[in-house]
Amino acid sequence: MGAGTLVGDSIEAKALGKVLGTDRAAGRECVIGSVKTNLGHLEAAAGICGLIKVALAIRHKMIPPSLHFCVASPLIEFDKLPLRVEKALKVWPDNGAPALAGVSCFGFGGTNAHVVLQEGPNRTTVRSGRSPEDKQARLLTLSAHTLEALRSLADSDRDYLSRERLQPGVSLTEICYTASARRSHHDYRLAVVARSREEFIEKISRFLKGEGCRCIASGRGDVYRRPKLGFVFSGHGSQWLGMGRQLFRQEPAFRKAVASCDEIFKQLSDESLIEKLTSDRLAPDLNEPGVMQPLIFAVQLGLATVWQEWGLAPDVVVGHGMGEITAAHFAGALCLKDALRILAQQSRVLSRLSRRGSMAAVSLASEEARRAISGLEGRLSIAAINSPCETELSGEPAALRQILKQLGHSGVSARPINCDVALHSAQIDSLCAEFSQSLGEVYPKPQRVAYCSSVEGRVCESTELNADYWVRNFRGPARFSSAIRQLIERDEHTFIEISPRPMLLTAIGQELEQLNKQGALLPSMAYAREREVLLESLGSLFVEGHPIVWTNVYTEPCLPVDLPSYPWQRERCWLSDENHSDNGNHKPLRVDLGDNLSTSCQEAGGPANSPDKAESVTRASLLAARPEDRSRLIEENLRALAAEVLGFDTQRLDPRRPFISLGIDSLMAVELKNRIETHLGVTVPMLGFLEGDSVADLTTFVLDKLMEERSARPGSIAPEGEVPRHPLSYGQQGLWLLDRLDPGNPVYNIAGAVRLRGALDVSALGQSLNEVVKRHEALRTTFCSADGLPRQVIRPEQRLTIPLVDLSGLGEGGRKTEEMRLGAEQARRRFDLSQGPLLLASLLRFGEQDHFLQLTVHHTISDTWSLSVLMREVAAIYAALRKGESGSLPPLPMQYNDFARRQEQWLKGESAY
Repeated sequence: MGAGTLVGDSIEAKALGKVLGTDRAAGRECVIGSVKTNLGHLEAAAGICGLIKVALAIRHKMIPPSLHFCVASPLIEFDKLPLRVEKALKVWPDNGAPALAGVSCFGFGGTNAHVVLQEGPNRTTVRSGRSPEDKQARLLTLSAHTLEALRSLADSDRDYLSRERLQPGVSLTEICYTASARRSHHDYRLAVVARSREEFIEKISRFLKGEGCRCIASGRGDVYRRPKLGFVFSGHGSQWLGMGRQLFRQEPAFRKAVASCDEIFKQLSDESLIEKLTSDRLAPDLNEPGVMQPLIFAVQLGLATVWQEWGLAPDVVVGHGMGEITAAHFAGALCLKDALRILAQQSRVLSRLSRRGSMAAVSLASEEARRAISGLEGRLSIAAINSPCETELSGEPAALRQILKQLGHSGVSARPINCDVALHSAQIDSLCAEFSQSLGEVYPKPQRVAYCSSVEGRVCESTELNADYWVRNFRGPARFSSAIRQLIERDEHTFIEISPRPMLLTAIGQELEQLNKQGALLPSMAYAREREVLLESLGSLFVEGHPIVWTNVYTEPCLPVDLPSYPWQRERCWLSDENHSDNGNHKPLRVDLGDNLSTSCQEAGGPANSPDKAESVTRASLLAARPEDRSRLIEENLRALAAEVLGFDTQRLDPRRPFISLGIDSLMAVELKNRIETHLGVTVPMLGFLEGDSVADLTTFVLDKLMEERSARPGSIAPEGEVPRHPLSYGQQGLWLLDRLDPGNPVYNIAGAVRLRGALDVSALGQSLNEVVKRHEALRTTFCSADGLPRQVIRPEQRLTIPLVDLSGLGEGGRKTEEMRLGAEQARRRFDLSQGPLLLASLLRFGEQDHFLQLTVHHTISDTWSLSVLMREVAAIYAALRKGESGSLPPLPMQYNDFARRQEQWLKGESAY
């Protein structure tokens, strides 16, 4: 505690005494202290320093004294308050309960915060209640900002695991827990699944050697834009004896989902799903519809629930055959009772066909498969179209064996499906009426998740999932290929198969390949590998950038342990001599003025170099560019502009990273918005910069706007004839309003300076500057109010004079002092927006071949980047004049006023926000 003032300390002490004195036993005063006695006033850092001090005190069970405390403040009545100040180091009193402490932080601006800290659980106590370390699979996750840092971190963790003895009592589970749940996760990621310390060491070594394997996933995740996720619920044939038992024992979410199915299934059939799941006596009956279908449903629901519990909620679900029932329930379209009722009735009628059919997937397109079974249509049917090159056949076992034999001779591969019922075949026709009658009415509910139908081959609404739909699902065929194709075309490229074993991932991969798309295809379970496969897929999703609720992955209590710290990649950030300027706040822009005259243009708050790429791309050049090049050109341009405003190296600016995470603030956002609009003639939303948009998002937005405006308004933005008074741009309106509230406030002045070394023709320099003023209407602009609205007034001409101040007679120290005084004086000049000029220049002479040009401009007519454009134009004109050539530059195709006028038209015609 401690405001550091007599009145503040008294108020705080009284408040603490009032709150903490309630029901407090006599003689048990609360000890108070202040970190200010150790460090002084720390402003914004005071709270965290107090937190550190209290955390150390709790850890060591010692109460530190308040330094220099001798006499209590007369304004604090310690004799009446249950408070005391320690003058010496004391042992923290042990009253049998965890130690408690509070930290107060009272901000200068009125923000008050109080944090309560409690002693953590005893490590020995937590571990004593845990089962001994076993050989179960575990997932270790590591991440870093760069690939080099990730490799360094992996090497450190391998060394940590290789030590003869880890920290006493530390388990692999706690190591993995700490790495995942207690560490921040960055772009470059590594996930390793292993069962022992030795296995982790071996697999990390393989990663460092560049070798891969099934249990290692690494790459750069898109942590800013979560890839869309689809759950795929497969159908019959994925069952195996013992499936789900390990997860039923180890995963509470899985167990709870299966138990909810068991409760309803007992009401429908007087049988227990849990008994079937855990029984070894089902081997002969596992392919029976009445056994197979409910068990697959329960396992699928359990798996989907685990994924959701771990933070992996799908954007869309799709099912195949009976898997559509589970998918519909998980999407919210069917309640659990209706889903199990449909399944139970389907299983009941299918039991009549048990052992009378068989199924297989063949590597043929659907039309090729139809030709293959031509003449056997009554005995064989196409049950499902899984992909462009995989089709499922269903029907009589003898007929299927005959066709598979023929196809085998032709080199066509086939995969038997573990099912002895001819699903989705002509054999089902005789059962459809009975199944429809037994269903009665089905009343779908509003879905929570998008549902893609394999019956329709498209995304559909829950209202379509009535009784008739489930009869069509029963008969088939399943148009899974069409359904998946639509999802891929909607940018769904990451799929988790919700199934006891993978059945459809190969087919989805074929669809991705056909569409020339990349994707992640992940299983949830495999034969005799349950949690291990889950963790491998979880690791892949982590690497891809999906957010994961790690605390739900660890179902037993875990304590954090000390792991290797982040391996900082050291980078020298000092300014070099070349980039150094006298005041240390500006970066130079090299400008060639000719005749061996070198300069350094110091832009206040500007970037180190000019945006050549950004300057070379214009609205006209983008519209003239090839369509396939436009997105790349816009992104390069926007990256350059953003890098200037943010002070980043363009090449290191990640276009996927949100502006807000790059440190943009509202003023930077305004500047970047204005530059983009001036540069490309496209109005961009201000809020996007502050609410998660990135360069990539902005690229898409700008490209869409350019194409939209091109089709809606053919032709380029053409200048109009002379208009006495012109509208303000959106950015100018804000600055004008601020000036009206506080006229002449210099906070919106932009100052720059150019050091000129060499022989200087002062007259040519002045002529060059005035040629630039003549070329740019914005530099001849003032502002007025007409009919209650702000307007630009563009003067036909305006000449600037450059006063020369000779400082050559002063010593170096005197010149420096006077330079700073004159520069600050000009930078703080109060501009009158209605009178102008809004651009000032002055020239300081340090010697015959050493001058200093100072420029100040109001932000309503320019910005920092435009100041650098001005100096480059001055340099070009000056060089021409010195050679005896004309100093005129080509007229601009569009003035800023033209952009402001068109922006006003757009805002009137459509919403830009």
